[in-house]
Formats: sequence, structure tokens, C-alpha cells
Amino acid sequence: MKKSKTIGPLLIFILGLVLLSAATCFLTVHFTGGCILSCCEPTPQEESFFAQLDLTPEEETHFNDIEKRYKLRRKTLETDFETAKNRLAKLLVENEHYSESVTEAVHAIHQVHGDLQQLSIEHYYEILAALPEEKRKNLKNIAAQALSQPQ
Repeated sequence: MKKSKTIGPLLIFILGLVLLSAATCFLTVHFTGGCILSCCEPTPQEESFFAQLDLTPEEETHFNDIEKRYKLRRKTLETDFETAKNRLAKLLVENEHYSESVTEAVHAIHQVHGDLQQLSIEHYYEILAALPEEKRKNLKNIAAQALSQPQ
């Protein structure tokens, strides 16, 4: 009976992690113009996002450079996130009881998740700083709209 009492909270915790990950993905997709896995060609979401900003050809070239740097860093963090999730999954299968190694695995997931969120916010401000003053309000409105959509 004791085993089922510890499994319930653990399953709720894992479900919470999954929901938190989904929320981050949602914000990232809307905040940056798309879930970014490719580091060379713009995704349709990115093209739509940048179209809303009405960029000049010069601005578009500059933003392509920003996007390449962002995508490379994001891809590294996404790989780290998958590694951390896989470590926790392995521990859940192997361990009969909650342990310090499970706590460490959870903290590793939180760390990478936070790094991904921070990267997205830094990316927003990098884009904002690169825009001319007259286009910054549009970016702020796009970001506010994306963050205010229900999950």
C-alpha cells in the first residue's frame, strides 16, 4: 500500500513537468516565430513572424544572422533537455523509491528548461534592440498577444 502512495505524487509531478514543457514550447513557438530545429532556412512560422514586422531587405539580412545564432544555441539546449528527460525516465524505471538521484535529475530538467526560457527572452530583446524605433511597438504587441493566449 505504501508503494501506491508514493507513485501517485510522483506521477502528478511528472505530469506537471510535461505540462510545463508544453507551455514553454507554446510560448517559444509564438514568441520567436516557430519551434526552431533547423539552423539554416527560416521556418514558415518565422517567415510569418518577420512578415508581421515588415522588415526591409537589410533588416531581414541582419535578422537572419540573429536567427542562426539563436537556433544553434537553442538546438544545444534542446539536446540537453532531451538528455535530462531521458535520465529521469531511466531513474523512474530503475528505482523503486524516490532518491537523491531523482531529485538531481528533476533539478537538471528545471535548469535546462530555465535556460531555454531565458534564451527565448534574450532573443526577444536582441530582436527588439535591432529594430528601428518605429517597429519596436509592433514587436511588443506581437509578444504581448502571444503571451496572453490561453494554454
